[in-house]
Amino acid sequence: GDEADPFHGREGLPHELRDLAQLRHHEDVIVPSTGPPSDAEVRALKAVIQDPAAPVPKRRQAIRWLKRRHDQDTLDYLWSLLLVEQDSTILQEVAKALVTIRTTGRAAFQFPSARMRRQVAREVMTAQQIVSIAQAYRQHLREGTSPDDPVVGLLRVLLQESVEQVFRLLMLVYRPEDIHLIYEQLRSPDVHARADAVELLDNLVDLAMRRILFPILDEDRFLSFVDEPIEPLSGLAVSPRVFQEAIWDHHAWLSVTALCAVGRLRLAVMREELERAAHHTEPLVSTAAKLALELTIAL
Repeated sequence: GDEADPFHGREGLPHELRDLAQLRHHEDVIVPSTGPPSDAEVRALKAVIQDPAAPVPKRRQAIRWLKRRHDQDTLDYLWSLLLVEQDSTILQEVAKALVTIRTTGRAAFQFPSARMRRQVAREVMTAQQIVSIAQAYRQHLREGTSPDDPVVGLLRVLLQESVEQVFRLLMLVYRPEDIHLIYEQLRSPDVHARADAVELLDNLVDLAMRRILFPILDEDRFLSFVDEPIEPLSGLAVSPRVFQEAIWDHHAWLSVTALCAVGRLRLAVMREELERAAHHTEPLVSTAAKLALELTIAL
């Protein structure tokens, strides 16, 4: 499970989206042994992990079994998967497995810092995209957002997951204990603790990494970008670009959230895009698009 994940324990998804989540078919991967998988079992697990048609929960379970092999071959395989995989849920599971191997394995594993920097930059861009969707959504919602708005709630969860992923990746390059301490201090309500965390991270990473991390390191509002005050739009046309880009993002839940936002805003300007998304190959995204389309047509 997620017991070894230092960021385990986040809030669940808003209840309005649980029915959509049920579309993800769950199948367990059964490994007969209780210890590390054998060579034959490793081959079977890799076949499941590499199968894009396999249900995501099944692929995640295979990764969890595979990480019980604390050796360089397993680490190299998971690292290569981190570079080529597109599904955000699988990427999170791979990063958790890599952190587990690094923190519990006996060998001193090394990761290529240049490639890791690109992975961190990719995740920071996802976090920025989530913030952009939140800002666009809140600007165009004329009556304003309530504290329990389901779209804002899901955006908050996605932002936290994205930032957690950034710090997991950092744990593969720098001392895991330092990175975890920095993350916990950044989440502290004490502004001085957050400022100390930013200073510690600033001293720990190189200049190039510091520039990549800058967009998510404001100690005054860490993980609160989604809730920043926004001036509502008045008399301005709704720009669909930020929602359009998110709908076709590789992050399925980001796509679903963007579609939920479009539906709740009843953006008729997005109908053509919703019709295309209704034929998306991911059932979760397709269903969300159809629901959003129904709302825009019901104007």
